[in-house]
Amino acid sequence: MQDIFYSREDGAALAQLLPERLLHNPDLQLIFVLGRDVEGQVSQPEMLLPFREWMAGARFRSDWALCAFGAGETACLQVSLQADGKARVGVENLLLMADGSLAPDNNARVAQIAAL
Repeated sequence: MQDIFYSREDGAALAQLLPERLLHNPDLQLIFVLGRDVEGQVSQPEMLLPFREWMAGARFRSDWALCAFGAGETACLQVSLQADGKARVGVENLLLMADGSLAPDNNARVAQIAAL
């Protein structure tokens, strides 16, 4: 099962819906989305902190990934990878290269993140 989180409150809602055994199942996949709901859709690495604190407090061992918007996307994805998360790249909102230029194509964007 895969769940997408736009805020820490989304995690609280999931915790109310799923039975305890499913909440701690390592097959549960969480995707944290950064920057979507802020002005200009600009993400920053520190936006991951509330999600990580929530996971630690709930003792989740779930598989998780990060999706980010805007010019801060590469920095956010790098922080995710350094924190043993995954990077969701190659989707419609991932348009900018690390230097802020428009990605020439999806392959270039994926290659840049894979090189991290």
